[in-house]
Amino acid sequence: MDGKRSFTVIEVSTASGHIKGRENLGGIFRSKTPISAAKKAGTKICAMSKIHGQCTLFITIKETTRGSLGNEYIYRVKRIRNDRVVMRGDREIVYRYKIVAHSLKPEDVKADWRTMVQLPSFESEPN
Repeated sequence: MDGKRSFTVIEVSTASGHIKGRENLGGIFRSKTPISAAKKAGTKICAMSKIHGQCTLFITIKETTRGSLGNEYIYRVKRIRNDRVVMRGDREIVYRYKIVAHSLKPEDVKADWRTMVQLPSFESEPN
């Protein structure tokens, strides 16, 4: 076994509270941690939505690994424009975006996504 777990997206909304469509739900994201699976899902959803530049989403994912408890995790995923050039041998690779994610506790989220309680800022680092 490679130590990876399986996750699926069960709910997606934007920062303004707009619930994203059913086409963004589901999918299988294999990763070692739930936060990295949320980042993968955020990358895919922003690309499918044809959003260029910054994209902020609230993503709820559920673990679907065989034998797991099926825990749900909530993340605020933000894609930031960040052009970065990396040389691999003689090839130049350009990374256009950086993905940042923060976990949210269920008690931080009310029944409706549009009424979010005070969220941590991406710019501030914990002390």
